Amino acid sequence: VSIRTTNGNGPVVGQIKLGGVDFVDSPITALPALDGDVLNIEATYNGFDMDNVEVTVKEDYTQVVDASTGGITEQSTPGTTLIDISFAEMTVDVVVTDLNGNPIFDLDGTTVLGEVLVNSLTQDFVPSGYSFQAFSGQLFGVRGRFDDLDSAFLGVPVVKGMTVPINVATNTVGTPVVSEDGSTRVEMQFDPVVFTTDVLNDLGENLSIATVRLVGITDQGGNATFVTSPYLAVLRNGRLLNIEVAYGLFETQFNINVVGASIQEFDIGGISTGSSPAPAGEGGARAIVDDASVLIQTVEGTTLVAGELNIELYTTLFEGSSVTIDAILDGTPIDIEARYNGVTLNTVTVIVTEDHTITVNALDGTVG
Repeated sequence: VSIRTTNGNGPVVGQIKLGGVDFVDSPITALPALDGDVLNIEATYNGFDMDNVEVTVKEDYTQVVDASTGGITEQSTPGTTLIDISFAEMTVDVVVTDLNGNPIFDLDGTTVLGEVLVNSLTQDFVPSGYSFQAFSGQLFGVRGRFDDLDSAFLGVPVVKGMTVPINVATNTVGTPVVSEDGSTRVEMQFDPVVFTTDVLNDLGENLSIATVRLVGITDQGGNATFVTSPYLAVLRNGRLLNIEVAYGLFETQFNINVVGASIQEFDIGGISTGSSPAPAGEGGARAIVDDASVLIQTVEGTTLVAGELNIELYTTLFEGSSVTIDAILDGTPIDIEARYNGVTLNTVTVIVTEDHTITVNALDGTVG
């Protein structure tokens, strides 16, 4: 009987050990044996070891021993008695996925998010979908990254045709399951949420003149950066966010955790007012403001006249009537000066009141 190591496609130079003797280079040829003898075989190749496997010699048969499992298959080969120790390499894919094993896509639906690291094979994190060759049963140290979360280094045995799921939130290596497509995979599983940050008025309308900042996410070049409402991003469920909202001259800030299937609602003071449901895989933070776009104009009686207005913080010195302030909250005090036809109204403070018309007498400053 002859014994040799192979890589699944042909012979390779591994080492073989029979019983208590030392390892010798493959192949072992013309080993004296009787039909039915039991051989205790160990083998090693390219850093991977096959522990002791008992093989019964069968004359005129080729027996193939899977080095990773110890399983034996055979076929009739009249005139040849052979034992092959198969160290067949396979392709292993290490990927970042959601909790169901699906790729995590950015908002464009095509860019795959997440990175992986394989100990001794990648120098640092590389994009999700890293592939390498390995033997079934080999152990590798892997890490995954998505959004703000990196996993610990986890030792994972790769098994041909199986998927090993890893819950990164708990750093738990799950039980391998059969891959539907026959691939060999390690899945670094995260819980992504398409997260929307927006600013609405009390009628439920988006205020596009409002801006939001997600600290560290919308920022550009290390500078605080506000973006127009609504703002969408694919984030990790449970991530802590520092959110700032700006509307007109008003700004507020609040801290929340990303929560899937929920829109968390806040008033303009950053105080939580409850939540509303969202579809699975989605979530958000919503600031609801009581806006009151205000029109300020000079009139004589009921007729619009070409006076001039200076509204502190909102205009640069005097401007021609009329002046509209869109981004302002109901209840905001504004300081107004006006002049027309030689008459000047010194500064008067008026409280913006939604759905009300306020008249100021330019002669005495009376607010009515």
